[in-house]
Amino acid sequence: MTESAGLSLALPGCRCKNLLVRNKKGTLRYLIVTSPDAAVDLGALGKMLGSGRLSLCPAPEMMDLLGIAPGAMSPFSLIADRDAKQIQLVMDAELATASHFQFHPLINTSTVAISQEELAQFLAAVGHPPRYEAIPRRAAADAPS
Repeated sequence: MTESAGLSLALPGCRCKNLLVRNKKGTLRYLIVTSPDAAVDLGALGKMLGSGRLSLCPAPEMMDLLGIAPGAMSPFSLIADRDAKQIQLVMDAELATASHFQFHPLINTSTVAISQEELAQFLAAVGHPPRYEAIPRRAAADAPS
């Protein structure tokens, strides 16, 4: 996200950070979509979702589940989870009023913009309607520098 912050994109909408996380047992997985500067508190998020401790999914697991490499994750990746329904989508409530979003189209060397309505249609088609929640943030002192 730091590298992309310096890019000047002529696309509408907000840039988004996408995190694929799982619980300690690896039985629950979530795609978290939030603002690029959000320092997500995974401990608080796990409690909020009722899943216990959360951690980032390892790269091999991302590849096995969705055929995607770290850095290229986006809600578009959920097309690979259409039948299995192993991943729950949680979007930050701060993004609920955005008119457009910017996401990687399954590769991190490109970015596309999609409207809120078009994203909702896509997500409904792949069986992952958006769920908006207030994503907990780490305190500034806890955030990495």
